[in-house]
Amino acid sequence: MSMGSSSRSVIELYAFYPRDSWSNFLLSYVNVIWLIPAYLHQKRMAAYIGMTSITLAAYVIIRYYNHVLQSPDMYTYFTRSGSELVILSLKVGEIARSEVLKGLQFTLLSMAYRFILDRVVT
Repeated sequence: MSMGSSSRSVIELYAFYPRDSWSNFLLSYVNVIWLIPAYLHQKRMAAYIGMTSITLAAYVIIRYYNHVLQSPDMYTYFTRSGSELVILSLKVGEIARSEVLKGLQFTLLSMAYRFILDRVVT
């Protein structure tokens, strides 16, 4: 399975990387600056999980609409049907699962960053 358009050059990928990744930075920033100090450091684990879930849901919606509006080929792939090449789109459930996994990766990375930062500073 090949995700996205194969016609993008390296220059296009680097030029559009900030457009595609601002939501990743926003998710990490919210987790490091707001969620961890307000909930996790205060030992309010249930509230942290709830707020992180809400943040991840917003992240998935933002990522979906960002890609649908700006690069709709992001959720397409090429496959063979017999001898011809067919372009298919991912289903909404597959897109949501993919974006949730990306969001969890950035959440875990930002948690690791915050825990290391807390250890170094104190």
